[in-house]
Amino acid sequence: NQLSTSLTFSHPWGFTAKLTNRFLSQAFFFAAVSGLPNSIFDLIDFDFSYNLPRKIGTINASVSNILDTPISTTVSLLAITPLYPYRRITVSVNIRF
Repeated sequence: NQLSTSLTFSHPWGFTAKLTNRFLSQAFFFAAVSGLPNSIFDLIDFDFSYNLPRKIGTINASVSNILDTPISTTVSLLAITPLYPYRRITVSVNIRF
Protein backbone atom coordinates (compact mmCIF):
# COMPACT_ATOMS: atom_id res chain seq x y z
CA ASN A 1 0.00 0.00 0.00
CA GLN A 2 1.19 3.50 -0.75
CA LEU A 3 -0.06 6.94 0.31
CA SER A 4 1.52 9.96 -1.38
CA THR A 5 1.20 13.65 -0.58
CA SER A 6 3.03 16.43 -2.34
CA LEU A 7 3.61 20.15 -2.17
CA THR A 8 4.34 21.97 -5.44
CA PHE A 9 5.64 25.51 -5.97
CA SER A 10 5.63 27.14 -9.40
CA HIS A 11 7.26 30.48 -10.14
CA PRO A 12 6.30 32.62 -13.16
CA TRP A 13 9.94 32.68 -14.28
CA GLY A 14 9.77 28.98 -15.11
CA PHE A 15 10.95 27.34 -11.88
CA THR A 16 8.96 24.48 -10.38
CA ALA A 17 9.80 22.61 -7.17
CA LYS A 18 7.91 19.63 -5.76
CA LEU A 19 8.34 17.86 -2.43
CA THR A 20 6.67 14.45 -2.16
CA ASN A 21 6.17 12.28 0.91
CA ARG A 22 5.42 8.58 0.28
CA PHE A 23 4.23 6.39 3.13
CA LEU A 24 4.59 2.72 2.20
CA SER A 25 3.32 -0.36 3.94
CA GLN A 26 4.11 -3.89 2.85
CA ALA A 27 1.97 -6.65 4.33
CA PHE A 28 1.42 -10.18 3.07
CA PHE A 29 -2.03 -11.25 4.19
CA PHE A 30 -2.91 -13.37 1.16
CA ALA A 31 0.55 -14.31 -0.16
CA ALA A 32 1.22 -17.83 -1.39
CA VAL A 33 4.42 -17.83 0.68
CA SER A 34 3.94 -17.80 4.45
CA GLY A 35 6.07 -16.13 7.12
CA LEU A 36 6.98 -13.00 5.13
CA PRO A 37 7.82 -9.96 7.31
CA ASN A 38 5.69 -6.81 7.23
CA SER A 39 7.42 -3.47 6.75
CA ILE A 40 6.45 0.21 7.00
CA PHE A 41 8.59 3.15 5.88
CA ASP A 42 8.34 6.79 4.83
CA LEU A 43 10.20 8.25 1.82
CA ILE A 44 10.70 11.90 0.87
CA ASP A 45 11.47 12.89 -2.74
CA PHE A 46 12.33 16.28 -4.29
CA ASP A 47 11.89 17.37 -7.91
CA PHE A 48 13.05 20.61 -9.52
CA SER A 49 12.55 21.83 -13.07
CA TYR A 50 13.33 24.96 -15.04
CA ASN A 51 11.82 25.92 -18.37
CA LEU A 52 14.51 27.51 -20.51
CA PRO A 53 13.79 30.93 -22.10
CA ARG A 54 11.59 30.92 -25.22
CA LYS A 55 10.55 27.36 -24.25
CA ILE A 56 13.52 25.82 -26.05
CA GLY A 57 13.77 23.11 -23.42
CA THR A 58 13.77 22.12 -19.78
CA ILE A 59 16.27 21.18 -17.10
CA ASN A 60 15.03 18.61 -14.58
CA ALA A 61 16.59 17.31 -11.39
CA SER A 62 15.17 14.85 -8.90
CA VAL A 63 16.35 13.26 -5.69
CA SER A 64 14.52 10.21 -4.40
CA ASN A 65 14.75 9.14 -0.76
CA ILE A 66 16.35 12.42 0.38
CA LEU A 67 16.82 11.25 3.98
CA ASP A 68 18.38 7.97 2.80
CA THR A 69 15.78 5.99 4.76
CA PRO A 70 16.69 2.31 4.97
CA ILE A 71 14.16 0.15 3.15
CA SER A 72 13.44 -3.43 4.03
CA THR A 73 11.25 -5.08 1.39
CA THR A 74 10.61 -8.65 0.40
CA VAL A 75 10.56 -9.25 -3.36
CA SER A 76 11.97 -12.75 -3.87
CA LEU A 77 9.35 -15.20 -5.12
CA LEU A 78 6.88 -12.33 -5.61
CA ALA A 79 5.91 -10.44 -8.77
CA ILE A 80 6.22 -6.86 -7.52
CA THR A 81 8.43 -3.98 -8.60
CA PRO A 82 11.25 -3.46 -6.07
CA LEU A 83 11.95 -0.02 -4.60
CA TYR A 84 15.41 1.49 -4.75
CA PRO A 85 16.78 1.19 -1.18
CA TYR A 86 19.15 4.12 -1.52
CA ARG A 87 19.20 7.80 -2.42
CA ARG A 88 19.07 8.35 -6.18
CA ILE A 89 19.82 11.60 -8.02
CA THR A 90 18.70 12.12 -11.62
CA VAL A 91 19.40 15.12 -13.86
CA SER A 92 18.10 15.55 -17.41
CA VAL A 93 18.20 18.28 -20.05
CA ASN A 94 15.66 18.39 -22.88
CA ILE A 95 16.26 20.70 -25.84
CA ARG A 96 13.68 21.34 -28.55
CA PHE A 97 14.83 22.26 -32.06
